[in-house]
Amino acid sequence: MAQHTHRRTAFPGSLSLIALACLLALAGCVPAASQRSTPTPAAAPYSTDLPALSRFINLPVQPTRVQWQVREKGGGGTGLGPTDIELMAVLQLDQEGLQALQGQLTEQTSPAELFVAGDFLQPWFPEPIQRLFVVDPAQPDLLRLAGARYAATPFAKGGLNNGFVLVAGDLVFIYLHST
Repeated sequence: MAQHTHRRTAFPGSLSLIALACLLALAGCVPAASQRSTPTPAAAPYSTDLPALSRFINLPVQPTRVQWQVREKGGGGTGLGPTDIELMAVLQLDQEGLQALQGQLTEQTSPAELFVAGDFLQPWFPEPIQRLFVVDPAQPDLLRLAGARYAATPFAKGGLNNGFVLVAGDLVFIYLHST
């Protein structure tokens, strides 16, 4: 009696399908150089909503235009909590509003010089505000305020009670933070 040995062989098409599936899987793991993209940091959004701004700060004068932003300060091992925030706002005032505000401002002289990190300036800050901060050769990683600064007391509200105010023409820059 003749013995028949049966060997199982794969269908010729199934081997090709497996090989094709492996190649496709590997090709999907590493994108081609033309498909790679480096994420660019988006400019942080700012608001022009005056009523919303007035929920965060006092407005002792009525601005003609506002731009503002609130950011969280906590995290990153800074010792600040997740509810600590900072607010930056630029108000444009008419001549009457500017005169009324100047009567309420007190110059802030301590510390004698104010330095901020290079990323403090935001792309949405108007040029006159940006020009108030200059690179200091003694501290090239920081920007030094090159103008008068005022106590933020007229604008302080709730936990946003620390900071300063700058004036450049008809623009008023407000920086307030909690903690």
